[in-house]
Amino acid sequence: MKIVAIIPSRGTATRYGANKALAQILDKPMIEWVHRWAKEADFLSEVVVATDDKGIYECVEGFGGHDGGDGVLMAELRSNPAFFRC
Repeated sequence: MKIVAIIPSRGTATRYGANKALAQILDKPMIEWVHRWAKEADFLSEVVVATDDKGIYECVEGFGGHDGGDGVLMAELRSNPAFFRC
């Protein structure tokens, strides 16, 4: 069975501020840490970042978030109420 983790990452998050996914934590953007932690889960077949922000998309591509079958995709996250508070 294939289990895929989809990490929603909005560029216009409101609770922390714009681009919280790109906030630096120990010299790496937050989204890179989240992606790395998800990759460590043995039961996941693939980790995908879904974003509506070009900067986050390029960041994930930059740290290799697309390698090994994983990916990053542009999505219209605002159209889904589940992502309004991400």
